[in-house]
Amino acid sequence: RKQDGYGNQEGSRKKKPDRFCSMCHRPEEVTGALVDLPTGYTVPFDTVAPEHLSAQPVRLSARPEELLVQAGGDEGMTAVVDDCVFLGLNTHYFAHLTTGEKVEIIQESTIDSVIPAGTQVRLRLNAEKANLFSADGQENLLTGVENDLVSGQ
Repeated sequence: RKQDGYGNQEGSRKKKPDRFCSMCHRPEEVTGALVDLPTGYTVPFDTVAPEHLSAQPVRLSARPEELLVQAGGDEGMTAVVDDCVFLGLNTHYFAHLTTGEKVEIIQESTIDSVIPAGTQVRLRLNAEKANLFSADGQENLLTGVENDLVSGQ
């Protein structure tokens, strides 16, 4: 099967990332956890289940529409836009991070604000919609999620 430049085969589901993030418990006065990404960006997650609030390696899963593009500022992961494609109501941006990883970002299309190829941007993560999994990918660590894959349940 033919692969795109982002490591996914045509017609297949997106690959799970091979890189791990790490999670650490926030100070007692703050609920949730901080997730340190390999890019140096730290994402606060307020929906981590209490039984999972401990320092541990985790897998982070985010859909392309859960990445938020910011033209300036210091917060987020640094990325460079490689290309963009208009698809109906949305624009798909293809970019690469400073770590070399390629990402796809989906944003609602606007006629007057296309981000041209070569532009450096900051990507933030919508942590309210992203998922955190155990290092083996078998258990979702967030509250309100039924873990169907966990054996013995």
